[in-house]
Amino acid sequence: PWEAVWDLARDRLADTDPAALALLTLAAWLGPAPVPLALLTDHRDVLPEPLASASDGRLADHAALLDRRGLARVTDEDLLLHPMVAGLLTDRTVGEHADAGGWAAIAVRLLAAAAPDRPARDRSTWPTWRWLLPHVVAATDPVRRLETVAAEVGSLLGAAGTYLAARGRSHAARALLDDAHEFDVVARLRAA
Repeated sequence: PWEAVWDLARDRLADTDPAALALLTLAAWLGPAPVPLALLTDHRDVLPEPLASASDGRLADHAALLDRRGLARVTDEDLLLHPMVAGLLTDRTVGEHADAGGWAAIAVRLLAAAAPDRPARDRSTWPTWRWLLPHVVAATDPVRRLETVAAEVGSLLGAAGTYLAARGRSHAARALLDDAHEFDVVARLRAA
């Protein structure tokens, strides 16, 4: 069935273009919203190999391969996975990159690097938070193992909650701010 076909496509991609597979996998861990390719090229220092060493042009080539093989939809600016592909990928890659805390931790670190330095209530940060928010919500899903990046998760959720509060979405903001507090407690306990 579908899973067997997917496993074959994934194995073939692993053999022919491991960077494309890493790009596909990271996009799955970032959630269902379109992933801006600039997110990856602008924050290469937090990416795992072989993505970290892919040049801007090569990253576009890897993305184009995913598009040609029907594994993702790619535009000049972003990459989008079908939810079924993303679900299969996250299920099958939970244990990968354990030395870096896993794909979930890599996704969180990437989003933390992309988060604006200025406070989220500053209107100049809102365009960034608009595209960042769905990825932050997906990457910080409480069912994921995020203990190793609890401080980053708390910071991301706190800033996202502040952004939502500034936009007048107080109910959604409160949920994120409560989750941020819980992750801050976990981070303090791990540091103790």
